Amino acid sequence: MAKVIDALSIRDMTLVALDEDLPMDTKIGNSVRLNGKIVHIYDIPAYDLAPVHNVLILGVKVEVGDEIMFEK
Repeated sequence: MAKVIDALSIRDMTLVALDEDLPMDTKIGNSVRLNGKIVHIYDIPAYDLAPVHNVLILGVKVEVGDEIMFEK
């Protein structure tokens, strides 16, 4: 389980920074549990110059301190 350490919301999407790296098999469209509710990963930002391994974009509002559990 990961905790949200930073979140930036724009309209109905939120850029989320977690306190741990994403699991290796995480892909766009995968399900995660956000405070017990199932939501889907909208996007995973990828930067060639400086890889980021703990950020994803969800299509719902997220607050700092929320908990995310990755589905298998």
